[in-house]
Amino acid sequence: MKKLFFFFLLFLIASMTIVTIPHNVSAESQLDILVRITEHTKQYIKNDMNKMSNISNEIQQLYDKGLKEIDLLTDAAENEDAVSAKQHFHAAMTTFKEIRIAISGLESETVPLQPSTIQSQTVKKYEWNIKKLKDVSLKLNANINFESIDGLMNLAKKNLTEGNIGQNQQTLDKIADKGRKIQKLLYDISQEGKFDRAKQFAIEYTKNVNKLIESAKKMGLSDTVGKLENSKTIIIHANTTNQIVNQHKIIIILKYKIEQANYLQQAKLLQLKSVISSLENQAKILADQVTEDNAAKYFLKNIFYLIDEAKKDLKNSPESVPGKITEIKNLLIKTERLINNSS
Repeated sequence: MKKLFFFFLLFLIASMTIVTIPHNVSAESQLDILVRITEHTKQYIKNDMNKMSNISNEIQQLYDKGLKEIDLLTDAAENEDAVSAKQHFHAAMTTFKEIRIAISGLESETVPLQPSTIQSQTVKKYEWNIKKLKDVSLKLNANINFESIDGLMNLAKKNLTEGNIGQNQQTLDKIADKGRKIQKLLYDISQEGKFDRAKQFAIEYTKNVNKLIESAKKMGLSDTVGKLENSKTIIIHANTTNQIVNQHKIIIILKYKIEQANYLQQAKLLQLKSVISSLENQAKILADQVTEDNAAKYFLKNIFYLIDEAKKDLKNSPESVPGKITEIKNLLIKTERLINNSS
């Protein structure tokens, strides 16, 4: 009952933590707290399960479900997805609460077991745990040497067969200690692998960043160019997954700004193109009206030259187009006056 009360108290404190953490504490630190709480709770539940002589399928399935929720919580925390993180946190804690209730019910019904029976169950559980560690080691290509812990397992089985219960407990303690060290080593290796994958992705992603930098330079977005260059440098020299994720988010925002700027620029170019086309039509109409007025012909020649130059500038230097449009308009007005005066 005390264990059950402790678990509910832990769950209550955890729930309060989500609500009452001040806003000046970073979201990342809040999510890290949730991960730590679930990890501590998982270990607490695991210790209780290790003391059981027989773990039911229901409890094992609940425990596996809790582990899955912790993995999802950890991923959400790394991606700083607060909404998903809190959902997986509640799911994990609720699952562990169900396990604790189930274990408490069994504890009230369980008949005390003989030390030899307890050790026999412990040996079976350790065998299963070591097998899982070997599977993980193989998956990670970790090349961990299991000879020592395998030797201790053989010794534990021998002691159990010969009835050396007291001596065997020391052997089981050594197995548990080595198992924890191997588990930590595998965890560290997996984290390194996760970072290596993120780093490789980041290096490949910098190719896209270079394209964005070139686009920003062409559009004259010097501030955006500076920010992209800074993010690229941080990614290349990053030593944590979070650094890569944070810069990736910044780059996405900058990419959106570039796209918006490009959209506005294209809209402006279309507008300028339309104005040039309209002025060209006016010039053609005046060209049909001119007769022997040399001054009007001279102006029209300049107008058509400026129109051709403006069309070229739309692709190469659009910032010079408005000035040419103004000049074309002034020449059209002068040409029209000359034609009207000569008619």
